[in-house]
Amino acid sequence: MIICKTRADLKNIENLGNVGFVPTMGALHIGHEALIKESKKNNTKTWVSIFVNPLQFNDKKDFEVYPNRIEDDLRMCRELGVDVVFMPTPEQMYFDNEAISLYENAISKDFEGAMRPGHFEGVLTVMLKLLNLVKSKRVYMGLKDYQQYLLIKMLCKNFFISTEVVGVETVREKSGLPFSSRNLNLSENGLNQARKVARAFHETKDKKGFLEAIEVVELDYYGKCADRILMAHRIESVRILDNKPIG
Repeated sequence: MIICKTRADLKNIENLGNVGFVPTMGALHIGHEALIKESKKNNTKTWVSIFVNPLQFNDKKDFEVYPNRIEDDLRMCRELGVDVVFMPTPEQMYFDNEAISLYENAISKDFEGAMRPGHFEGVLTVMLKLLNLVKSKRVYMGLKDYQQYLLIKMLCKNFFISTEVVGVETVREKSGLPFSSRNLNLSENGLNQARKVARAFHETKDKKGFLEAIEVVELDYYGKCADRILMAHRIESVRILDNKPIG
């Protein structure tokens, strides 16, 4: 497995055959494992990026407490047969005071966009940079962050990027709770509460039934986006996202 820390390192690698790309912010879990495995099934090479993108954190405290388990992440990548890991510093990705960034004025304004001003601007900007650097045949996105998946598809379409965006269904616990790097910041009691909320979300038919089924939680939103119902809530200051197909 080759580890690259600079753009120059990345350019020195021969990008031969079909490359599948899995962009991550580290703290890899079974959901990331599913993305990597999906890439390996359909590509000759699999590349992973590990970059905690400061531009997409509207809350500096959230950025500061984001889990960092780099040795575990690299071990998982090796065991799964990842070919290249790109681990840039912010200085490698951003310069000129980041005078140029991307905005989207429709999908990104609601739900996560409304709760986290500037978040999707950071996501779109870093993804355009990563896709231009990696030049992969396919990029694999988890559908837990459904708005993000839709926006990356729009990004590739609108900027004529030939990379195919592949959505991979969310990997969940038996309770229905999605695996997430942020779950590491929950206590055992917080995890149990999150599991109850996840179970209620997937077992009820509408917002009224959902609210009746759960204990009091800090609900950020619940509503329709494209062909899914999106929901986000907070437990112990940790934001938990989920979605389900309509119907």
